Amino acid sequence: MNESDEMFCEHVEICNFFAPKVTMNVPIEIGTDTNIWNLTWSSTDQNAGDVPYYSLWLSRDAGVTFVLLQQNLTFTNYIWDSTQWLLADYTVKVRAYSVDLTTDNCRVDNPPLSYWPGDYCNALSYLHAGGVGSGPPPSYSISANRLTYEFGSTNNTITVAFTYYSRPPPSTIEYFVTDNGSLWFQGVYVPESSLGSFTINIDGFSIGSHVLSITLPFGMDNPQSLTIIVIAPTTPNTIPTSSQQDWSPIIQTLAIGISIGSITVIALVLVLSLQLKRKQVIEYV
Repeated sequence: MNESDEMFCEHVEICNFFAPKVTMNVPIEIGTDTNIWNLTWSSTDQNAGDVPYYSLWLSRDAGVTFVLLQQNLTFTNYIWDSTQWLLADYTVKVRAYSVDLTTDNCRVDNPPLSYWPGDYCNALSYLHAGGVGSGPPPSYSISANRLTYEFGSTNNTITVAFTYYSRPPPSTIEYFVTDNGSLWFQGVYVPESSLGSFTINIDGFSIGSHVLSITLPFGMDNPQSLTIIVIAPTTPNTIPTSSQQDWSPIIQTLAIGISIGSITVIALVLVLSLQLKRKQVIEYV
C-alpha cells in the first residue's frame, strides 16, 4: 500500500477519541488549623456529549505510590478531612475520565465500574496535612459528683472531660457506657472545641455496686471506669427515744401543778388563821 492507496471502512465508530484535560487548583484549608481541606479542579473534554468523572488519590512518598481517596466523583471539588491521617507532605492527584453514557458501542455503566483504557488525564497538587502525629494522642477522664447515692435520689451524674490537644475534635464523639460489663447506654456528643466535657445522668440504678466503664473512640482499648454504690433510702424514726423526748411540756405541767398546790396551801393557811382569830375573839367576849 502506497501513499496513493485509499482504504474505506464501514460501520466504524470512534469512541472518546480525545482524552479530557484537567487542572488542579491549590488546596485551601477550611478555617484555621482544622485539617479540613477543600480540593478543587477543572476540566475540559472535546468529545461531544461525554460526562466527566473523577477519582482522587493521595501519596505520602512524593508520588511514588498512591492510595485511592474517592472515585466516581461528578463534582469538581471534594472536602477532605485529614484529621485521622498522618501528618505529612501529601501529593494529591485528580484523574479525569471521559465517559459516554449514551452511545451504545461506547456506553459504560452508570456510575462506571470501569473506564476506557487510557481515556483519562491526571493533574497534581501538594499540601501539608494530617492530624495524627501532630501532638499527644487525645485523652479523657471521668468523675462522678457522688460515688454513693441513695436509691430514688436525683441529679447523680458522671462528667467526661476530653482533650484533643493541638488538633481539632471530630464533628461528633460517640461514647458507650457499660454497667458491670453490659452495655447500659450509648450516646453522641457534639464538641465545640478541642477541650471540653459533657455529663451523663446515672439516676435510677438498682441498690448495689455498679462498675461503670465509659469508652470514647480514641480509648477503645483502655476504657475509663469507676464504681457507683447505690444504697437503700434512709427513713426518719417517727418514735423518739427517751433521750430524744421533749420534756418541756412535762416540766410546764409540773410547774403549773406546783403553783396550783402552793396557792391551795396558802389559801388553806389563811382560812385556818381567820378561824383561829375568830375563836379567840369569841372566848374573850
